[in-house]
Amino acid sequence: MREENLQTEIYHGSGDQVPEAALPLLADFYLASESDSICLMDHEQVAKALRARLEKLEETIVHADVKDHFLSFAKKNLDELERSWIQHGPKHIADVMLPLIEEQVARAEVAVAKYGPTIRMIAG
Repeated sequence: MREENLQTEIYHGSGDQVPEAALPLLADFYLASESDSICLMDHEQVAKALRARLEKLEETIVHADVKDHFLSFAKKNLDELERSWIQHGPKHIADVMLPLIEEQVARAEVAVAKYGPTIRMIAG
């Protein structure tokens, strides 16, 4: 029951749809983060899933400026997180960074789902 409510809060609170494949993995991560005993594997699994989603978006989005707008911040943060694990261990900033990176990736996925892979950035 708790996991079901958490999924609803995390993924449907803003009204945006997140791919179904992301729900169980990330819900497990958020539930695990409520305890003091998050294991390295939880962080690594979530980071791997985020990296895969980023790579898929890289392949899907057609225009370089749109890729840069939607993906550069998430890629930079994920790279920084992985470097931090080498220096400080997995728990150092992962609890804060993984949810932020997931939010950035989900934002890009929603935009691509709504507007297609040829989405363009228009400034007025």
